[in-house]
Amino acid sequence: MKRLFLLEDDLSLINGLSFAIKKQGKLLVLTASEYKLLCLFMENPGQILSPEQILGKLWDCSENYVDNSSLTVYIRRLRTKIEDNPGEPKRIIFRQNGFTAWQ
Repeated sequence: MKRLFLLEDDLSLINGLSFAIKKQGKLLVLTASEYKLLCLFMENPGQILSPEQILGKLWDCSENYVDNSSLTVYIRRLRTKIEDNPGEPKRIIFRQNGFTAWQ
């Protein structure tokens, strides 16, 4: 069963077998990593999460995870899918040595 979670008027998360969002009525497929990253931001709206916190929560529990550069790439790819203008993000923002979303 698929459920729709409204993030904003023009952006919804589809919970089901696939990793997808609807943006302005258009279905966009996310990678598993992008989906986990988006869910983490949704669970912590407005909170500043350091790269280390994000990496520790999303990747392998023995902390053998990707580095900060890889995280930046994942965030950039996610922004290209959810932001109206990825070059000037409004949904996922870097602030005070960490990332925050949906302030």
